[in-house]
Amino acid sequence: MIQRRKPMKRHKFGAARTVIDGKAFPSKLEGSVYALLTQRVRAGELRNLRLQASVDLHGLCPECKNGHLHTRWKVDFSAEDVATGRTVYFEAKGVETRLYKRQIELWKANPPGRLEVWKGSHQRPALAYVIEGPEARP
Repeated sequence: MIQRRKPMKRHKFGAARTVIDGKAFPSKLEGSVYALLTQRVRAGELRNLRLQASVDLHGLCPECKNGHLHTRWKVDFSAEDVATGRTVYFEAKGVETRLYKRQIELWKANPPGRLEVWKGSHQRPALAYVIEGPEARP
């Protein structure tokens, strides 16, 4: 008997899966950002590149029971900056959802580290903005 696979379900935001260096990514943009980060690792700017780094975010939440919100966010990548020794987080973002906007607000309120957000197309990913971590604050 021949078993047929179910056809892959289309991504709700139209993202196309891609494979780079044997690693699968949910979007072409995320794969392109990974390729840029691996170049920075080879250049000696970054080390210990990790995929899907989990970060705890805390902040004030007026609609929450105790007034505080705690959530965990899986950022696309994290790496150690060789010059400073601090952890830097990287996010490839095609569509800004409501959840993402809330997570960014929590990050701005109490940043666990530097966050670089990359946008654009997979052919030309661009650094959209950076949220500095506590080490950069006066």
